[in-house]
Amino acid sequence: MKQRWWIALTMALLAMAVYAPSYDYDFVYDDDAVVKDNRFVHRGLEGLDEIWTTSYFQGFNERINARAYRPFPLTTFALQYELFELDPRAYHVGNLLFYGLTGVVLFFFLIRLLRKEHPFLAIAVCLLFLLHPIHTEVVANIKSRDTMLGFLGFAGGAYFLLRAVDRGNKWWLLPGLAFYFMGLFSKEDVITTTAVLPVMLWFFRSRMPLKKIAQHCAPYWAAALIFLVIRSAVIGGVNAGVTITYLDNSLLAATDPAQRVASNILVLGIYLWKTLFPHPLLSDYSFSTIPLVRFGDWRVWATIATYAALLWVLVRGFRKRALYGFAVFYFLCTVSIYTSIVVTNVSAYNDRFLYTPVLGTCLGLGWLLSRLLKPAPAGLLPFLKANPLPLGLLSALLLGYVVKIETHLPVWKDRYVLFEHDVRLAPNNAR
Repeated sequence: MKQRWWIALTMALLAMAVYAPSYDYDFVYDDDAVVKDNRFVHRGLEGLDEIWTTSYFQGFNERINARAYRPFPLTTFALQYELFELDPRAYHVGNLLFYGLTGVVLFFFLIRLLRKEHPFLAIAVCLLFLLHPIHTEVVANIKSRDTMLGFLGFAGGAYFLLRAVDRGNKWWLLPGLAFYFMGLFSKEDVITTTAVLPVMLWFFRSRMPLKKIAQHCAPYWAAALIFLVIRSAVIGGVNAGVTITYLDNSLLAATDPAQRVASNILVLGIYLWKTLFPHPLLSDYSFSTIPLVRFGDWRVWATIATYAALLWVLVRGFRKRALYGFAVFYFLCTVSIYTSIVVTNVSAYNDRFLYTPVLGTCLGLGWLLSRLLKPAPAGLLPFLKANPLPLGLLSALLLGYVVKIETHLPVWKDRYVLFEHDVRLAPNNAR
């Protein structure tokens, strides 16, 4: 156990070191709405009542609903304001610390989830996640702490769920529910993991009856229901008070259903593509950044073919209860809330939307690398000598990730540098 803690802390410190240059960055974009100009946050502890009984942006502008109820990250900002007022460095350091904590919790979740696999798999997946360039916005942008805390809540909740199952002691569900509630009250997309949790148990605890799976997951489902009831009481239904225009979500500019469907399919392709090739990265993808297309565009059919292949992998993985099947299910489930297929999202696409779903891609890549492992005698050195190929491939991939992060991270230094960068790469962006 002590060795695991050292591994977890080492990976967490590595991730924090990679993003350390962001500690003295300024406030940018929505940081104004949640910290710099948020009157509830400026009241510190005295503002907690308003924070927990109003919508996410009401402390900034009472006319904004934005379909968001995220009191927990605002609570952390209010607590920091009590100590540091409007020093942006304090809030950036806060993000770095929460990211390091995410690394620790994620590793322990993965090592328990993949207990039958070689530890290399859990370490590889954790590193791939922590150093994935798609996370640059979430770590460097103070406002995106909501996304970070949402995933942290899921990872902690899932870890303690597995621990409760493995130990045969449901009392472990209590700290799991504390994490899960934190996640739900940080970002609404955590609601998709209510489907992930039972499927996770079905895949990785194969001897567990369905009835027992339901019994262990029921408290998490109840937590999600409680959150939805409170959210509805505070800000109304899913679309209450929200007007989404084509300037926000370019899919709404489609001139007919066929163009809307084709463009939506293209966006699905972009979601998957960016988890594999995170370039270019932008802070905003408003109208005209992502083009509207029709079914004559080859990219639409390439996306259809790719997702058809993923569905085949999913079915095969379900039959075999294989990790690659769970990886596909996790990605599709967690990205679904952002696809505008069932409910139109506030934006067609954003890099930060992939923060949680990218774990599915990391699981898939980790599984592929683990298939290259060769048996080796016990000990670190024999393992390293026997497996130069998977270790070399992982190292090369991580090095590429770090280079991308370090070259893109300075873009988030302040709003002027960020705006100049986005205008250069997306000159047609309507904003």
